Amino acid sequence: MSIRSKITTAVNLAFKGVGDLAETVTLKTQSGRSYNFSTGVATATETETFVTAIVIAQEENNTESKNTPIKEVYIKESDLPDPKLYDTITISSQDYSILSYKLEPGLIVMQVTEG
Repeated sequence: MSIRSKITTAVNLAFKGVGDLAETVTLKTQSGRSYNFSTGVATATETETFVTAIVIAQEENNTESKNTPIKEVYIKESDLPDPKLYDTITISSQDYSILSYKLEPGLIVMQVTEG
């Protein structure tokens, strides 16, 4: 068994182990963006993907983040192989923008903020 498959197995076991701390979130991805210059209308196709995630609120020490709370979101890499910064994520009926993400073996760690 390769190291990557061992890590993926460990991540899957961790998600099972957290039980109800894991929640279903909705990732909204836009593609096929275009702009019609004659009408001034922008169009895009939006795709929604439902994934299981672990969401943790982050406390920041600067005053800027008190106005815009930041959350850290953990998603299995197999559930979301290609995240994009312009995607949005819905957690408990609230939309969040993706500030940054990091691909770890078997896991994606996102920093998100409201809006």
